[in-house]
Amino acid sequence: MDAAALADIHSSFAQPVTWQQDSASVSVTAVPFNARGDDQIGVGMSVRQRGYEVQLADLPFEPRYGDVITDSGKLWRVIDVMEYEEANAWRVQVESAE
Repeated sequence: MDAAALADIHSSFAQPVTWQQDSASVSVTAVPFNARGDDQIGVGMSVRQRGYEVQLADLPFEPRYGDVITDSGKLWRVIDVMEYEEANAWRVQVESAE
């Protein structure tokens, strides 16, 4: 998929969030996602993983473990960070921070 198409997807599905790292706090847009996890927890059941995709240029710092994302008043803690080069974005997995 080309860069223009990926930018269109981001602008269509992204929502405003606040990203906090140490004392720095920035408002950005991010695309939330839910993905099936690797762990089976029972017959017909699986783990769901929550995450966000944010454009590289939107964050003034590299995301890291422990960052906090506020989305519609709910707090999420970053537990994994991946650079998604094809989309020029960071993809992070999160867990509830509440």
